[in-house]
Amino acid sequence: MEVQLLRSRWRVLAFPILLALCAPVWAQVVMEEIGALQESYSAATQAYQSVQFPQAITGLNPLIDTLTRWEQGGRLQPSDEALLERALELRGACAFNLGKTELARQDWARLLQLRPEYLFTVAKAPKVVRLFEDIRASLTGTLVLNVEPSDSVVRLDGRALPSVAGSLPVLRGIH
Repeated sequence: MEVQLLRSRWRVLAFPILLALCAPVWAQVVMEEIGALQESYSAATQAYQSVQFPQAITGLNPLIDTLTRWEQGGRLQPSDEALLERALELRGACAFNLGKTELARQDWARLLQLRPEYLFTVAKAPKVVRLFEDIRASLTGTLVLNVEPSDSVVRLDGRALPSVAGSLPVLRGIH
């Protein structure tokens, strides 16, 4: 009976100790993974700017897949979410430039579902911007706010809105 009790205590004590010893290693692995994702995004941006759209897409696919898994697992941090948004915007722009409008539409729709107020920055060509804004119009409505006091923080679905005065695009539906 005592031996079994000692084993139970050892297990209870060993887990937190093991966890404390592994935590720095796990944090380092995550930081290295984030660094690799950011490097992939930088390389894809360079490929886009060099008009190498297929290479940019090839570099963005694993990045977006990884961040999507993190999102589904509840691991996505705000900085990771911003990287995912920029990657979806860039991959959509590459797809559009390759004549794959439906793929661009899918990426930009996903982007706008993450952040309806997202400002398109990658491309300035009127056709690209028009398509992006058409997608936004199909997915969102407009929320008009007049808030007092003006320095108030307004949250929608738990997320602070970027501005509390004026109008904002908001995904259609119940909030």
